[in-house]
Amino acid sequence: MEKWFEKLNYIHENPVRRGLMKSAPDWVGSSARHYATGEVGTVEIESEMTAARRDRAMVETHVSEARRGAPALRGGGFRDGACATRL
Repeated sequence: MEKWFEKLNYIHENPVRRGLMKSAPDWVGSSARHYATGEVGTVEIESEMTAARRDRAMVETHVSEARRGAPALRGGGFRDGACATRL
Protein backbone atom coordinates (compact mmCIF):
# COMPACT_ATOMS: atom_id res chain seq x y z
CA MET A 1 0.00 0.00 0.00
CA GLU A 2 2.90 2.34 0.70
CA LYS A 3 4.08 2.03 -2.93
CA TRP A 4 0.54 2.90 -4.10
CA PHE A 5 0.57 6.15 -2.08
CA GLU A 6 4.04 6.95 -3.39
CA LYS A 7 2.85 6.59 -6.99
CA LEU A 8 -0.38 8.51 -6.35
CA ASN A 9 1.58 11.38 -4.80
CA TYR A 10 3.99 11.38 -7.76
CA ILE A 11 1.06 11.68 -10.18
CA HIS A 12 -0.60 14.43 -8.13
CA GLU A 13 2.63 16.43 -7.92
CA ASN A 14 3.41 16.34 -11.69
CA PRO A 15 1.58 19.63 -12.51
CA VAL A 16 3.29 21.29 -9.52
CA ARG A 17 6.74 20.15 -10.69
CA ARG A 18 5.97 21.49 -14.16
CA GLY A 19 5.11 24.88 -12.65
CA LEU A 20 1.47 24.76 -13.75
CA MET A 21 0.20 25.43 -10.22
CA LYS A 22 1.36 25.90 -6.65
CA SER A 23 -0.38 22.87 -5.10
CA ALA A 24 -1.78 19.61 -6.47
CA PRO A 25 -5.41 20.16 -5.32
CA ASP A 26 -5.51 23.34 -7.47
CA TRP A 27 -5.41 21.24 -10.66
CA VAL A 28 -9.05 20.93 -11.82
CA GLY A 29 -8.76 17.43 -13.29
CA SER A 30 -6.72 16.00 -10.44
CA SER A 31 -7.94 13.58 -7.80
CA ALA A 32 -5.65 15.31 -5.28
CA ARG A 33 -8.47 17.58 -4.08
CA HIS A 34 -10.69 14.56 -3.49
CA TYR A 35 -8.04 12.77 -1.43
CA ALA A 36 -7.28 15.96 0.52
CA THR A 37 -10.85 17.12 1.22
CA GLY A 38 -13.31 14.45 0.06
CA GLU A 39 -14.77 16.88 -2.46
CA VAL A 40 -16.29 15.33 -5.59
CA GLY A 41 -14.49 16.69 -8.62
CA THR A 42 -14.86 16.42 -12.37
CA VAL A 43 -14.44 12.66 -12.21
CA GLU A 44 -15.76 10.69 -9.25
CA ILE A 45 -12.95 8.82 -7.53
CA GLU A 46 -13.73 5.47 -5.92
CA SER A 47 -12.34 5.72 -2.41
CA GLU A 48 -13.37 5.05 1.16
CA MET A 49 -14.90 8.55 1.22
CA THR A 50 -17.10 7.96 -1.85
CA ALA A 51 -18.09 4.52 -0.56
CA ALA A 52 -19.14 6.06 2.79
CA ARG A 53 -21.07 8.82 0.97
CA ARG A 54 -22.84 6.22 -1.19
CA ASP A 55 -23.68 4.09 1.89
CA ARG A 56 -25.15 7.12 3.70
CA ALA A 57 -27.25 7.98 0.64
CA MET A 58 -28.51 4.39 0.44
CA VAL A 59 -29.51 4.39 4.10
CA GLU A 60 -31.25 7.77 3.75
CA THR A 61 -33.17 6.47 0.72
CA HIS A 62 -34.32 3.35 2.56
CA VAL A 63 -35.33 5.38 5.62
CA SER A 64 -37.38 7.84 3.55
CA GLU A 65 -38.98 4.95 1.61
CA ALA A 66 -39.91 3.28 4.89
CA ARG A 67 -41.47 6.53 6.13
CA ARG A 68 -43.58 6.67 2.96
CA GLY A 69 -44.70 3.09 3.52
CA ALA A 70 -42.72 1.47 0.71
CA PRO A 71 -42.45 -2.33 0.87
CA ALA A 72 -39.65 -3.65 3.06
CA LEU A 73 -36.67 -5.44 1.57
CA ARG A 74 -36.77 -9.23 1.68
CA GLY A 75 -33.80 -11.59 1.64
CA GLY A 76 -30.34 -11.37 3.08
CA GLY A 77 -29.52 -8.01 1.56
CA PHE A 78 -26.01 -7.27 0.45
CA ARG A 79 -24.15 -8.33 3.58
CA ASP A 80 -24.20 -12.04 2.81
CA GLY A 81 -23.70 -11.57 -0.92
CA ALA A 82 -27.36 -12.14 -1.83
CA CYS A 83 -29.26 -9.46 -3.66
CA ALA A 84 -32.21 -7.94 -1.76
CA THR A 85 -35.57 -7.99 -3.47
CA ARG A 86 -38.81 -6.15 -2.81
CA LEU A 87 -41.72 -8.01 -1.21
